[in-house]
Amino acid sequence: MLDAILIAVVALSAVWVYLDATKNKIGEIPDSKGMFNVSAGAWGSLTLLLWVIGFPAYLIKRGRLIERAKENPIEVTGRGGKAAALSIVGGSWVLLSVSGIVSSALPDCDNPKLKSAIEQITMSSPLAKLSAAAFITVKNETELGYNQSAQIRSCRGTVVTTAGEVVIQYDIGWGNTEETQFEVEGIIQ
Repeated sequence: MLDAILIAVVALSAVWVYLDATKNKIGEIPDSKGMFNVSAGAWGSLTLLLWVIGFPAYLIKRGRLIERAKENPIEVTGRGGKAAALSIVGGSWVLLSVSGIVSSALPDCDNPKLKSAIEQITMSSPLAKLSAAAFITVKNETELGYNQSAQIRSCRGTVVTTAGEVVIQYDIGWGNTEETQFEVEGIIQ
């Protein structure tokens, strides 16, 4: 869900940048050079595609861009349609993220979807079978590390059962090549 919120912030930022640039008549000035001499659409697209660079750059340069636009105003046609197009692209990105089709990262260690996998790991152990313990919850989940190249998140948590508490170390990795399903492997410590 946090991914969807972050994507929504990026999409809304891109639409705002485009609308602000067109309202202030900021755009590419013919026969002028410079890295920041780009159209309002380019500012919006840069913000959508590379938010970490585009949005701060626009905010930092905004005052100067407005001053330049007062001397060389750029009138944009189809402003509403272009803003709608940015909104549709950004909104689609948010919807894909919420539906799970686009996933930017493995689940965090405390993701509620992991609890059933952790319960399975814990309750399939010989000790749990001998004690006839029942799973209650997982608490104190912490990340031990993240291997970017292998796409594996290592975690530790405390499993609470009717027989007491046990510490478990578990790894989260992708269960398929499309990176749409994750798998969990664990060791009871």
